[in-house]
Amino acid sequence: MQHLFESFKNQSNEHSVWNYFVRGKTNKNESKCTKCGKIIICSGGSTSGMHTHLKALHSIILRKREPVLSNEDLNIVTCSIANSAKKPKNSITEYFDSNTDNSLPAVLSRLVSCDGISFNRISKSIDIRLGLTSRGFSDIPRSVATISESVKKYGENIKLKITRELDAAKRAENQKFSLTFDEWTSVRNRRYLNLNIHSADTYWNLGLCRIHGTMPAEKCIEIIDTKLNMFGISLKSDVVSITTDGGSVMQKVGRIISVDHQLCLAHGIQLAIIDVLYKTRRLQYETKIVEDNYESVENDDPVSDDDYDQLCFQIGKDFCEEQIDLTFNEHIEPLIVKVRRAVRIFRQSPTKNDMYLQKYVKEEHGKELKLILDCRTRWNSLLLMLERFYKLKNSIQKALIDVKADIVFSKEDFDSIFRIITALTPVKLAVESLYCQDTDLYKADIAFEFMFDELSKQRNFLSNDLKLALKRRILERRFKYADLFSFLRDPKNIYNAREDYDIFNLTSKTTLLSQIVFLLERLCTLSTNLNESITDVLEITNSEVIVGKEKIEMSLKEVLQQKIKERSESTQSNASEKKKSKQDLLKVIRTEVKYYEEEGTKGKYLSIIEYYLKTVRPTSVESERAFSAAGIFLTKIRSMLSDDSLNNLSFLKSYFSKQK
Repeated sequence: MQHLFESFKNQSNEHSVWNYFVRGKTNKNESKCTKCGKIIICSGGSTSGMHTHLKALHSIILRKREPVLSNEDLNIVTCSIANSAKKPKNSITEYFDSNTDNSLPAVLSRLVSCDGISFNRISKSIDIRLGLTSRGFSDIPRSVATISESVKKYGENIKLKITRELDAAKRAENQKFSLTFDEWTSVRNRRYLNLNIHSADTYWNLGLCRIHGTMPAEKCIEIIDTKLNMFGISLKSDVVSITTDGGSVMQKVGRIISVDHQLCLAHGIQLAIIDVLYKTRRLQYETKIVEDNYESVENDDPVSDDDYDQLCFQIGKDFCEEQIDLTFNEHIEPLIVKVRRAVRIFRQSPTKNDMYLQKYVKEEHGKELKLILDCRTRWNSLLLMLERFYKLKNSIQKALIDVKADIVFSKEDFDSIFRIITALTPVKLAVESLYCQDTDLYKADIAFEFMFDELSKQRNFLSNDLKLALKRRILERRFKYADLFSFLRDPKNIYNAREDYDIFNLTSKTTLLSQIVFLLERLCTLSTNLNESITDVLEITNSEVIVGKEKIEMSLKEVLQQKIKERSESTQSNASEKKKSKQDLLKVIRTEVKYYEEEGTKGKYLSIIEYYLKTVRPTSVESERAFSAAGIFLTKIRSMLSDDSLNNLSFLKSYFSKQK
């Protein structure tokens, strides 16, 4: 087709785009690249497509032609330049984070971990490789192994960076941390443990640890300690508390570990919902199931209520039908069964849904809204189903008449549905508040107070039962220092006990003082503040200098005797000061507490304890987020991803999410 194209008049100009293209003879809106033969559209004389083609495929960047301006245009341009000199214009790139790493390993890591693109797709996709080329990357890896190795090395560099951050925080600010962790089984039937470190202001996801075989409590602690040591964190001296779910293994971990233990409050709320809405029968299950799928339940530990609830609540393929007994409470079961029947009529028949239900829905709401069928193992899906059903109640009643269904809903039925919705809505809002990453123990108490206030306003059996069940479950899992932290956030909280749900402020002031002393002795390694520590260091340095000057005039024997005398006196002095500080610590704390109650200003020790308790998380939801991300990487199609790659991608996913 060469004869259909002709050279343009500017082909001899090396700075012109037509030096690399020829224009069509019959179709003037087409041009052909002389290097690769690709046809580019140039409608109306536009050359932008040709410039883009040369830059992306051939790395040729042409200087744009400067326009010829008239005298009037020159004056306008001169004025605009003068104005811009007074008030410089920001380019759009200045509004982005300049610390973003745009190197090739970083870009590949983001494509794999954040966008979920596989190594194989990056190596074979022409569009992805052209996009990387247009950004200026020339040496793009072509093999899966090379891309995987590049991402792995980048992850190792980020781990070193986080290790330095944690070490700097420990040294400069004497920070302590809290942990959240949980276990997860992948589609490949492999078990992993996710570990997160939380400070008062942020968190670090340390990735996934593979669990080989069974995991008793001692092995769980060993895995956590090994992972922490990789980042320079000591489980004994740098950790305030751990947060886990209520499984028997995690409960035993909390009993034998050297730090405090917080049970997940969101999981406790779910168990309270099950206690009220569902009735479960504790059934005998096969030994094989415990060994294969519930290896974390140890033989020497009794199975707790939480484990029975989980076994009944999570329906798996290994359970026989006669072994499952998960039904609703007898007060609401007939109504829920009726709602499910009505929903299935329209969900299982597209014809009935389109011809009858959606016709009335469009007339009433102006758009299509489909019915939702709940999941039997998720109470929040029950709330979603009832909310949508109640919203479309008028359309559903008309559609049921049209399809000649034998299901009839009375006004009392819809009133009962509304009562269930109003009872579950504040619980749902409280759980969503607990799921926020910045929620601490104090904010969790505020969410609980809101939840109990809303349930107390409702005068029906469901709200009363929910309130009692939630109170019991929260009392079982509430952190033992929660009242202390609430007091440190607001000194008036200790006097605001509520009669209708007396689960807060149960700790006396004497116990609060004892808790402060205990936490200081366990967590605070410095007996003085930073200024006093610097003064002590200067005094020691000066004394050593003086001794150094006297060494010139002393014999070796005299120097030895002098050192023995100084060390002995120093040891006795330190021992007496240490004994005195322990005796006076409670007195100092009483003074700080009294001043804090009167003036609202916290002293040194109260500020330290508040800062440490702020690291404790009320839920282990951060691990659930990590498992959701890992489930995106490891699918049935991509099930052969190695343990190291899955760990690295989960780690990088969390790291990049924090950078946004």
